[in-house]
Amino acid sequence: MSWTWFVELDGHRRESIQEDAMGHTGNKNEVAVDAKPLNTRDAADGQDAGTGRNETRNEQRDRNWNDLLQELRVMQTGAQIIAGFLLTLPFQQKFSELDSLAVVLYLVLVALAAAATCLMLVPVAIHRQLFGLQVKNRLVTAGHHVVGIVLALVGLLVLGTTTLIFYVVLGPMEAAVVASLLGFALIAALLVYPRLARNKKAE
Repeated sequence: MSWTWFVELDGHRRESIQEDAMGHTGNKNEVAVDAKPLNTRDAADGQDAGTGRNETRNEQRDRNWNDLLQELRVMQTGAQIIAGFLLTLPFQQKFSELDSLAVVLYLVLVALAAAATCLMLVPVAIHRQLFGLQVKNRLVTAGHHVVGIVLALVGLLVLGTTTLIFYVVLGPMEAAVVASLLGFALIAALLVYPRLARNKKAE
């Protein structure tokens, strides 16, 4: 009794090996097959991205785009909550009692909230214009820049809103102290720590 196995060598050729009941093996024949490696991707799908994820360039861009959209969703929730809070302030009775500095700070915050909200719509608008043009790399690059700007605006929005609340409740000195401490915390959390994490990974 004998068995015939087909063994793939380096993904380039297929060899037929026959084994008898005593465990002896021998080459029966060699069958030439397509010289393409087994894990090759369709040419339209692009070359391997080299990220260790076994993905092509196009698959990498799709994943990056989905990651950007998820980041925008996270920031959108926070920006909407703060914007909703700001929009209700003028309808409060004590809003007319605010001094000029508080009113200016309030208007700046409203402008920041509006700018952040508008920028969050930019990737959607770009996607509509580039849809079906096979230029996902341009879409990902544009989305990356927009997310960076929105992140900065949301950070300023958090800082300004907190400062305004402390200014109205406690006074200008306390608001200045809180703004300084929170400003350093935001810089550390949004700029310094991500860079340290990136450098550590590079090492």
